[in-house]
Amino acid sequence: MFCVDFRNRPPFKSFMAQGTWNLFDAGLLTKTAKFFSSQIAPSALEKSMDLYFQEMAAAGIDKAVVPVRCSAGGKNEDLLELIQKYENKFIGIISAEPFSPALSEAIDRYIVNGPCTGITLEPSLDSFFWRVDDSRMNTVYEKCADKGIPVLYTIGGLDGVAPEQISAAEKVAQNFPELKIILCHGFWPETIKACQLAAFYENIYLCTDVYLMQVPGFEHYAAAANFMIPDKIIFGSAYPLASMESAAAFYRNGILKNEVLERVMGENALKALGIDK
Repeated sequence: MFCVDFRNRPPFKSFMAQGTWNLFDAGLLTKTAKFFSSQIAPSALEKSMDLYFQEMAAAGIDKAVVPVRCSAGGKNEDLLELIQKYENKFIGIISAEPFSPALSEAIDRYIVNGPCTGITLEPSLDSFFWRVDDSRMNTVYEKCADKGIPVLYTIGGLDGVAPEQISAAEKVAQNFPELKIILCHGFWPETIKACQLAAFYENIYLCTDVYLMQVPGFEHYAAAANFMIPDKIIFGSAYPLASMESAAAFYRNGILKNEVLERVMGENALKALGIDK
């Protein structure tokens, strides 16, 4: 079974940057391990790429989708180096400040003329709040739709979810039907509404990642995957917030029907990203 971890931040250069969300902080790792009933990954505590690849192999993960978080000091240059250094292991998702020329420039440099695949937008974590349907983003959405570049939204999860972002994401899906949109963290805790959006709109996918792991509402994602939208739910570990092995094991432990498991663990991710297996 080909497996893609759709949300993964390895211990590499600026991915370990200090910031509001220092993902490799031991205190945060302890908190999230309890929150998600996960194990703390030794590679995260030791910040070791060697251990990371051992854990990746043990989890049966073939490729990891790696989003940059520019609001916490992440750098697209480091993502590029990661992809080039560890060939065929990573799928790169860039980021840049919204409403700035830097975002369009980064799309051209790292995706159109580079090896990266998509962009990530994190309105809940930027230095200012903004709605994803802000008209100032239209030129970016048009460009991504035209060139087949998927857009990932990080909305929900430990940073909360603004209710108005749900209707905003729906509006983007309506206005740009050719634009592939992936809702990371599954818009948790708005689980049912998130599943509804993915069911109603052909261009919306849900990366449920660790929010399908024994948190309130996870059964909604599981039911959606098993019966309503088996082609729209996407596996992710959210490493280092949960260990890759814990996340993969939970998805494979019987909560998903055998006939949808291969889709959720890899096929849906490739489809959303427009990548051939």
